[in-house]
Amino acid sequence: MNNRGIFSFLLFLILVQAGFVLEKANLESEEEMRGTLAMLEKAEEINFIRQEIELDFDYAIARTIQAGTIAGLDGLEIKNKIGLNTIKLFRQLETGNKGKIRFFIFEKPFSAKKEISFEGLYNNTRIIVIDSGKGVALIQFYATGNIEKNENIGAEISYSDAKQKFIVPIGYSHTEVAVGKSA
Repeated sequence: MNNRGIFSFLLFLILVQAGFVLEKANLESEEEMRGTLAMLEKAEEINFIRQEIELDFDYAIARTIQAGTIAGLDGLEIKNKIGLNTIKLFRQLETGNKGKIRFFIFEKPFSAKKEISFEGLYNNTRIIVIDSGKGVALIQFYATGNIEKNENIGAEISYSDAKQKFIVPIGYSHTEVAVGKSA
């Protein structure tokens, strides 16, 4: 009977220790889960900001093309206005987000980058105007990646330890049909 008592006591101690080990593992996994969820929330917030930049970029181009055709500007003047308005938008986004967004011209394979400028935008974009001569014009703005096709307009978005890039792909285009005045 003495051996049974010792065996039962040792079994009880092993079970208590296993309970403590399981409780500690549970607490550690809860902490890890909280950290993972916080990281996912940051990533989702950055993804949302990237999508806002995409929409703002498209909107700025569309509004500039529309305003340029109403004003009777030619393709080169519209391209220049798009460059100026895009730089203005990028600067507003940078200052509004307190340095968490920075716009660049990325050189492939995206390891090198240079500050965004009007000249950089100008060299990486083109505009085509097809005028019917009957009050309807098709205006297409597109990203070329410059002559060598090795640059992209983009931004780095960084919040604490999460980062993401917004890249305007080579071949990106935005087309508007202008009815009324010919471009």
